[in-house]
Parts: sequence; structure tokens; C-alpha cells
Amino acid sequence: MKLIVPNLLIITLTAIIVFIGTFKFLNLYTLRNEHIVVPNLIGIPVDKIPHIEQLNFKITDSIYDKNLQRGIIVSQFPMPSSEVKPNRTISITYNRKTSRLISIPNVIDQPAKDGIQIIKNAGFLIGKIDTIINNFPIVISISSNGQVLKGREQLQEGSIINFQVGKEE
Repeated sequence: MKLIVPNLLIITLTAIIVFIGTFKFLNLYTLRNEHIVVPNLIGIPVDKIPHIEQLNFKITDSIYDKNLQRGIIVSQFPMPSSEVKPNRTISITYNRKTSRLISIPNVIDQPAKDGIQIIKNAGFLIGKIDTIINNFPIVISISSNGQVLKGREQLQEGSIINFQVGKEE
């Protein structure tokens, strides 16, 4: 009985010290009460991202929108004015300076309606559609900027594709 009380006291004191020590360690490890306000980067040119000592910036995506200024940041995560822990990485999406290159699908000898829709779906614009008598309503040739295309070439997204399609007599 004499040993039970001192042992219980030692166990209780040890548990209290471990409990307090764990919470102190977690407060230090998780940087509790330390935060940085995320700046608004939207609209800033991607090559002029400010250097902020305790934040990291990473370009994770790009888009091409011809209606926006080229080379600017269009979105970020976390959002501006958010509070984050030091050394957090801010993900950035920017508007590319040029549109991406896309392979032109081979639509030669396909039905005209299908070929036109395939070209639209690939990201190109439909230009002039000339018809010639051929007995079959198929795509005979496609061109862009006066150059006849065979399919599988690459053009800038949004390029204008002209068609020459067959027409029944």
C-alpha cells in the first residue's frame, strides 16, 4: 500500500508532462497562430510574380483565352486574402501567350457534315465551304491560309479551316 501512492503520483506526473509536452510540440510543429495573407496575383504578368519570403509559387496550369491579356495570371489557389501557413505553395494558372498547336483530324473522304463537326470539335473555326459536283457529299480537301492540308499536321487552336466538299448533281 505504501508503494501505490508514490507510484500513482509518478504515473500521474509523467502523464501530465507527456500531455503538456505533446501539445507544446504540436503547436511548434504545426506553426499554430502563424499565418501569411495570400496576395492577389490575378492580372499580374506571370514573369513578374513578386518574391515573398515565406510563400512558394508554382505554375500548375495554363489556358488560352484570346479575350484576355497574354501572359497574365488568371487564377490562383488559395484565393487572395486567404490565410495560410508559412512555406505554403500557391498554385497559379496563367493565360498563354500563344494558342496551343492541335493536330488536324483527317476528315478527307468522310461525310461533309461529319468532317465539319469533327474539325469544329477539335478546336478549329470553319471558314469557307466550297462545293464541287462529285456525286457524294464528302470532304474532298481542307485548307488553311491557302495551304492544302492532308490531316495530322498541326495548326494553332482557333485557326480557320476551309473546306471543299462534294455535292450530288
